[in-house]
Amino acid sequence: MNFNKNKTELFFILAIFLISWLLRLDINGLSLEIPITIKAADPFFHTSVTQGIIDTEQTIFMPYYLVEGHKDILDVHPYLNYITTAAITKISKVPVWNNMYLLTTLYDSLGILIIFILCKRLFSSFWIAAFSAVIYAMPSPISKWWYNMNIGIWNNVAGLLFVYATLWLTYEYIPWCNAEDIIMDSFIRIHLYDNE
Repeated sequence: MNFNKNKTELFFILAIFLISWLLRLDINGLSLEIPITIKAADPFFHTSVTQGIIDTEQTIFMPYYLVEGHKDILDVHPYLNYITTAAITKISKVPVWNNMYLLTTLYDSLGILIIFILCKRLFSSFWIAAFSAVIYAMPSPISKWWYNMNIGIWNNVAGLLFVYATLWLTYEYIPWCNAEDIIMDSFIRIHLYDNE
């Protein structure tokens, strides 16, 4: 009986991951009438910086063609997404946009899995974890769907994945701290500005 329960949970986790990933992969087909889509300036900037890393083979300074010809301007954005995408692009020869888009959707979908696992451990309830994962996967109203993906704050998507993973690992492997309070406080702080 326990095996069937675990099999059902595993099926649910895989289903929500695949559905959310497929929905995020198709976001590129959104109409240009929606003002905050991936057709905004931010995704193209991130893609250009990544292409600059490939072209200049350095990560310290921004590409000169993005900063009016200057060669010594530091980039203030986190480089995790840029370096990972640049490495995959150099190995695979697939265009930067495609790799960055694929990685960003993957990071966001993996965040859903971690939210599910974290809520399952935190509340000891499959239904609360499932509800949390579904809400994260398909929020409402549609104008707020995948804000980080739509507007192009793609570096935040990778960053949030690490925040969620850190919260889960803290809860899982540091028994001497009051993990429930830390996690609840972190969730409140992360989503404090969602309604503004």
